[in-house]
Amino acid sequence: MGESPDSSGAAYRRGTVFGLTVAEVFILLLFLLMLLFLSLSQQWEANADNLNKVKDSLREVSAEREELKQESEVLRDKIRTLSQQRDRAKQQVKRAEQELSDARRLLDGDEGTFFEEMQEQRERAQQLEEEVQKNEKRAQQLETELGAMVTLLEKGVNPPCWYRKVPDSDRASGEREKAYYSFDVGVFEDHLIVRRGDTPPGGAEDDTGGSFADEAEALNFDSLPYDQPLNDREFEQHFEPIWQAGKTGKVRSYSCIFWVRVWDKTAPGAKIRWKQAHDKVLEGLFGTYQVQDDPWLPIAADS
Repeated sequence: MGESPDSSGAAYRRGTVFGLTVAEVFILLLFLLMLLFLSLSQQWEANADNLNKVKDSLREVSAEREELKQESEVLRDKIRTLSQQRDRAKQQVKRAEQELSDARRLLDGDEGTFFEEMQEQRERAQQLEEEVQKNEKRAQQLETELGAMVTLLEKGVNPPCWYRKVPDSDRASGEREKAYYSFDVGVFEDHLIVRRGDTPPGGAEDDTGGSFADEAEALNFDSLPYDQPLNDREFEQHFEPIWQAGKTGKVRSYSCIFWVRVWDKTAPGAKIRWKQAHDKVLEGLFGTYQVQDDPWLPIAADS
């Protein structure tokens, strides 16, 4: 017996509804797959950007290393030149002293017989005296310049004003100077916040023997505007005297800089501001270390 028309129509409707349901399920799965691929694509792009940034940083570090190497070679050449000039000056001093001694012995002889010759020798002796003094001053100057060059070569470019000695097997002396951080600086989109770091104990005993606390007092660290929003110009006005004191030998017996820790508190889309503040303002006055792990604890002035 055949099915009735009513039962055939019901089966057809059920099949139609089931077909539409399966289609909708496939559409939903396709939509979810599209969302998944979109998320993965964004993550891949972010990873690619981070990789490019790392590559750029490595290229910059390599370029800076090559520049420092070239500067080191230039300094070595200057030291060799100064050493040669110093040796020549010393030889000139010895010759002048010998000629002066000969002239004095001649002056002790018979003036009646050698009057004209002795008169010339007197004048020559006076000239030699002046040359000796001039060469001695030049030799002292060369010694000072040579010592400064040797110090600069040993300590590198812009050595830290505040430091401690740590072991370093890569150096002939077996140790190096590791910087103490004098300030903490937060970089925001329209201002900077400065906080004072802990004054380290002791002092640079291998240089002046003074304590870091006395140096901080002499540089008026206590009077600086901490935990206050500062624009770039205000920051430079307050902290440039500290940079000037280090570079002109008022802290160490050689040119040096203070070091700071820096936090990037700019928005993700404001990295031009971060680069301008870090590269031009902060690195123009200090040695910098960008903090990645330790948090910047906010206060009212940070907002």
